Amino acid sequence: GSRVTLTIVPPLKSGRGSFSTAADRSGAWSIDQLVAAMNEGPFTLTLSSMGTSYVATDVWFGLVLLCTGQSNMELNFHPICKIPM
Repeated sequence: GSRVTLTIVPPLKSGRGSFSTAADRSGAWSIDQLVAAMNEGPFTLTLSSMGTSYVATDVWFGLVLLCTGQSNMELNFHPICKIPM
């Protein structure tokens, strides 16, 4: 139930610079509104919860397409990283 806040500098083209959500009982959380930020950057992201902050610089949002060849075009893809809180 902890509050998780993501601050984005500079703000997105939509004008939003802060997003907030609550973690579930296992500590998992997500912020889905960032989908609108495709192909923008660079940003500085600050993630804060329970008095602790993490900062990531030179972050870009965009689409990444992976192709593995004609006979091999199907590729299972899993999230690249997760930040535990």
